[in-house]
Amino acid sequence: MEKMVTVLEKKVLALLEIVKSLRLANGELSSEISTLRAQYDAFQSEMSDLRDSRSLLLEEKEQLSLRIDALEGSLLHGSSDIAELSQERELTRLALDSLIESIDSIVAAETQP
Repeated sequence: MEKMVTVLEKKVLALLEIVKSLRLANGELSSEISTLRAQYDAFQSEMSDLRDSRSLLLEEKEQLSLRIDALEGSLLHGSSDIAELSQERELTRLALDSLIESIDSIVAAETQP
């Protein structure tokens, strides 16, 4: 009987060692889980910040696209105005040349006896 008690004691001691090592492993795992949760929370926060930044950048991109469209429209309108002014200048030059020719003819006609 004493032998059985000794065997049982050894088994109980072995079980206690197993429980002790499992508790130690559990503590280490709990610590690792806490570290991973903190990292996860930090990543979530960073992801939220990146989403906010992305939204702002998309909004800014849209505003810049609208400004570019407006500038292109203004540029096209300006080009149209320049073309129109060039045509008006050419017409004015032709009218002035014609006027000068008319004046030259009048002067030539008056100076001839």
